This record gives sequence, C-alpha cells and structure tokens, in this order.
Amino acid sequence: MLHVAVAALLLLQGSLPRTLSLWAHDPLTGAPAEGLTAHDVAILEDGRAVEGLLVRRDERPLVVALVLDSSESVADKWRTELQPAAIAFVRGLPAGVKVGVWTTGDRSRRIVEFTADRDRIAKAIEKTFPLGANSLLDGLVEASAELRKQPGDRSALVAVSGAGFGFSDYTKEIARERVAASAMVTFGVLFDEGLGAGGAGGRAFTPGARGALPIGRADSANFSRVGRPEHEYALTQAARRSGGLFQALPSAQGVKEALAKVDVALRSQWLLTYRTLPNPHERRTEVRTRNPLTVRLGPSSVEEPGGR
Repeated sequence: MLHVAVAALLLLQGSLPRTLSLWAHDPLTGAPAEGLTAHDVAILEDGRAVEGLLVRRDERPLVVALVLDSSESVADKWRTELQPAAIAFVRGLPAGVKVGVWTTGDRSRRIVEFTADRDRIAKAIEKTFPLGANSLLDGLVEASAELRKQPGDRSALVAVSGAGFGFSDYTKEIARERVAASAMVTFGVLFDEGLGAGGAGGRAFTPGARGALPIGRADSANFSRVGRPEHEYALTQAARRSGGLFQALPSAQGVKEALAKVDVALRSQWLLTYRTLPNPHERRTEVRTRNPLTVRLGPSSVEEPGGR
C-alpha cells in the first residue's frame, strides 16, 4: 500500500519517468560491470539523491555503424593495422548485433548492408583498398542517417580515422548536428598518422568533380577541404553529447586496443530508471557506485520500443 501511495503522490506532483544510459567497467581489468543493482548505484540530481531507482542491464537490440578511414593517407597501415582491428572488433561483438560498414577513401561508401553475418562483413573489409582523400565527415553523416532507419532500440556509431586531410560536403558543425540527431551513442578513434601523406593523397582533385555543390559547403571552390581539426571536432562533440568515448592515439598500432574498449562499453551498458519532477533547466546529474568502477552517463534515452 505504501508503494501505491508514493506512486500516486508522485503522479499528483507531476513527476515524469526518466531513463539514463550507464556504461560501467572495472578500472583495473577493463571487464564490464556485472550484477549491478539499486544498492550499488546512486543517482544525484543537482546534489540530491533520487528515489525509486531501478537498475537493469540494457539488453535492447543493438545496431552498429562502423566508419573506416580507407584513404591513401593510411595506405601503409590499412592491411597491417586497420583491417585486422576492424575485423576483430566486428567478430567480437555479441551475437545478433547487426553491423553496417562505411569506408571513406575518396568518397563515403557503404561496403556492406546491416547484417549479423560476421564472415560477410569481414570479406567486405578485406576487399577494400585505400583510395583518395578522407571523406570522414560525409561518412559520419551518411552512416548515422542510415543507422536511424534501422529497427531496434539501441544504436552506436563507431568511427576510426587517421590524421590525413580530406574533403567534405558538410561543415564540421553540420556534420556534428546530423550525427547527434541520428546516432544514440558515438565512439571515435583518431590516430596521428597520415599527416605527411602527399598533398592530395596521390591524385588530383578538381572543383566540380564530385557533382553539384550542396548548401552549407564551407569552401565551394575547394570542396570544403578539411583535416584533423575538423575530424576531431566532429568526433569529440558527438561522443561528448551522447555519453560515448573519444580516443586520440599516437599510432594506428593502438586501434585494436581502442576498439576493444568500445566493445567493452557496448557490453557494459545499463539502464537507470526513476521518476523526477519537471525541470526547465538542465540538471546536473551524477552517478556514484558502491564499488570502484569507471562509469559514464549517457543522455536521457527513450526506453519504449522504437526509441533511441
């Protein structure tokens, strides 16, 4: 009866359900947190602990869009580092997770439709070869837009890129906004190699070669030439807004380990649900755990079927 009375009081006060995503793992072993309950976790809004917290593992269907830099600037790392790391990441995802893959050499290309067939994905990645400049921003926008169309309640955008220059149909701000509007969570890996790979990645680019200029292009005379600063901006902003993770690496040799951290994050996601009163201002939300864990809170998420 007490639970009924409390629920009725909350409803009368105009409280609303709120669900947050939580990523939690052991800081020493890197293993995903297991067996979390409301006794292990506390949520504070503006310094005050919430009540009625429900903690459960996030087992909603997951769809992943993987965007890979396949430009000529990473040609010497493609077969030795990037392909093996990407394939290992895909094969390590939980069974049933659907993955679509985009490459960004010369222009953004989807090389395999969303599928849970790991062998098909691996073969598509193995058949790809480095080409042209890096169209990372285009790849992020296109992959996130297709991700939004996929059935399922969880989505993740995972991008891996070197530091070589590229071209884009979008400014970094437009790319950031479009990714944020479509992908539930974004993980970015950017390694500092490829900066010295020839002016145009080994080929000549001429204005108009990629068709009509879209609205919003930053430099219509040069196809919005972009590079590491623009790529890092889009990835860090998307990761920060979504509760994801951005990793900056000195070398492509660290990509496999970086993607392993992404895999841990996707396996260690929990949902925290409670009731809260409407607040016109942004809340300062904190999470505390009884045991030492590394945790990250994602934004409020819709847990009903079809929400992202």
